[in-house]
Amino acid sequence: MSALGLFAAVASSYKVFIGLATVLFLAVSFLRIYLSYKYARLPPGPPPDWKGKYVEPRGRSWLALEQMQHEYGPIIAIRNGPFQPPNIYITRAEPVLELLEKRGATTGDRPSNYVASQGMGLLFARYGDKFRRLRKAVHQLLMPKMAESYGPLSERAARNMLRDILDDSTNFKDIFHTYASSVINSMTFAKRNKTHYSDPSLVQALAWNRELVVAVTPGGYKRQLQDYLDKIRGVQQEMLEGQAPPSFVKYMTEKQDEYGLTQEELAWLSGSLYHAGSDTAAVTINHGLLAAAKRPAAQIKVKAELDMVVGNDRTPSFDDLPNLPYLNAFIREVYRWRSPNPRGFPHRMMQDEELNDYIIPKDSLVYGVHWCLHRDPSLFDDVDTFKPERWLETDEKGELRLRQDMQHFTWGFGRRNCPGLHIAERSIFINLAAFDLSEDPSAPINTDPATGYIPAGICSPYPYKVVFRPRQPDLENILGGEELLIDE
Repeated sequence: MSALGLFAAVASSYKVFIGLATVLFLAVSFLRIYLSYKYARLPPGPPPDWKGKYVEPRGRSWLALEQMQHEYGPIIAIRNGPFQPPNIYITRAEPVLELLEKRGATTGDRPSNYVASQGMGLLFARYGDKFRRLRKAVHQLLMPKMAESYGPLSERAARNMLRDILDDSTNFKDIFHTYASSVINSMTFAKRNKTHYSDPSLVQALAWNRELVVAVTPGGYKRQLQDYLDKIRGVQQEMLEGQAPPSFVKYMTEKQDEYGLTQEELAWLSGSLYHAGSDTAAVTINHGLLAAAKRPAAQIKVKAELDMVVGNDRTPSFDDLPNLPYLNAFIREVYRWRSPNPRGFPHRMMQDEELNDYIIPKDSLVYGVHWCLHRDPSLFDDVDTFKPERWLETDEKGELRLRQDMQHFTWGFGRRNCPGLHIAERSIFINLAAFDLSEDPSAPINTDPATGYIPAGICSPYPYKVVFRPRQPDLENILGGEELLIDE
C-alpha cells in the first residue's frame, strides 16, 4: 500500500472512531439528561461518587440510616449508579404506612434478583398471581383460628424446652433453636420428634437466613429445592399409607388443585415457613430474655401478674394470654426495642408513586426501616427506655388493657406482612412466662445497639449469659405431670 493509501485508510478509521465516539457521547448525554429529569423529584440523600453510586453502609446499616434522617429527612434516596433505580429508605411511620400499607397494590413486589429461588418462597415471591396463590394458601393455615389449633403443639414443645433448660441452661440459645425448629417442623412436615439444633436442615436454614448465601452459591437453589421435595414426598407417601398426621404439607396436598400449586411451589412454600420459623422466632425469644434480664423491675410486674392469673400449680397456657395485659405489653415492647430485621425487607415499586412531594420511581426498592420506625417520636416517647407501660391504658373499670391505637412494625407491611405472626407471638409468650431471669454478675450483658449485636441482616445478640430461676419453685415436678408431645 502506498503512503497516500495508508494515510487515507487511517483517516477513514479516525473518522469512524470520531463518529462512534460522538454517537456514544450524545447517547450517554441524552440518557443522563433523561435520568436527571426522571429523578428530578427524588428524595434527598447522600451525594454519589464520581460513578454516580453511593456505597451503602454495611453491617448495622439501620444505625447509619438513623443518623442520615437527621440530615436528609424521613425519606432517603441512595443511588445505585447513574442508570439504576435508587433504594428508598423510610424512617417515619406516616409516610411508610401511606406508601406500603395504603398503596400496597403497587408496592407489594420483590426484586427479581433478591434470591435464586425463582420466587417460589412466599417471602421473596414476585407480586402477582403466584404470590396471591401462595399467600392465600398460607393464610388459610396460619389465620388466628388455625393458630389456636397449634396451641397444644407449641405448649408441649415449650415444656420440652423448659425441661432442657432446667437440665442445662448454659446451652439456652441452642435449646431455643431446637424448640423453634421442632414446632415449625412438626407443623409443616409432621415431624414428631425433636429437631435438634445440630440437625443439618436447621444448620442450613440458619445460614440461609443470616447470610442469604443461597442466591450466590452455585447450585444452592437446586440443593434446597431437592431437600424440600424429599420432605414433602415423605409426607405424601405417609398419606398414601393412611398414616400421615395433620401438617401443612398434608393440608396443602389435599388442597393442591384448589390453590393451583405445583409440587415445586409447595416445596418452596413449606421450606419458607421452616426458615421463617426456625431462626426469627429464636432470635426474638433471645431479645425477650435480654430485656427481662436487664430490667428486673419490669420482670417483677410480669411475675406478679402471672402469679395472680396462672398461680403456681401449672405452667401457663395460651388460654391465659388474653388475661395477661402486662405480659402482652412486655412482648410488644420487645418487638419495638429490638426488631429481628431492623432494616426491613425490600419492596419493589411497580409504578411511579408520589409521596410527600417526592416521586418514588418505578423499580426502586423501598425499605420501611423497622429500627427507625420503632423510635419515631410521633409514636413513642423516651425511645431508649424499655417501657412496657407505653402499650397499656386503663379501661372504664380501672383495669389494665392493651392500647388499640398503637402498633409495632416487626411483621412488615400491607400484603407483605408476616402471615405467621400469631404463631410467633404465642411461641414467645410461653418462653417468657416460665423463668425469672437475671444477668450473670461475672458477665454483664451488652445491649448497646452499636456493639452488642452481630452485624448481619438478622439482629442477633453476641453470646451472652443469663441466670435462669424457675418462676414456680416446683416447676420440674409440674412439668413431670404434664404430657409431652414430642418424644425424647
